[in-house]
Amino acid sequence: MEKIREKIREKTMEKIDERIDFLNENAFLLPIIFEAEDKINFFFKDELVDIILKKFLNPETNEEKIILTIALDTTPEKAFERFIEFRNAWWLDAARKTNWKLEIDIDFVSSKK
Repeated sequence: MEKIREKIREKTMEKIDERIDFLNENAFLLPIIFEAEDKINFFFKDELVDIILKKFLNPETNEEKIILTIALDTTPEKAFERFIEFRNAWWLDAARKTNWKLEIDIDFVSSKK
């Protein structure tokens, strides 16, 4: 059991290191990510469960990006409505500053129907 735990720790650290390396190489994304967190907290404050950063490699183009996922506890309809508000109020303008190396998405962990 300890060997399994160690392997999980190693894989987790590798993924964290990958994100840190990518953000170090693309430091211009950090202020946008910090601003995104503020905007997410404003637009999704009642439904927000977590904000998750993952590194993504497009196998067809070999381009890397960070995907910021907003995990929400709400219905898909309400989440999508809020995301449209968030997108129109802030993200469409901010996305241009990312050189398309940051994507924002939503996910549902809803217990609500």
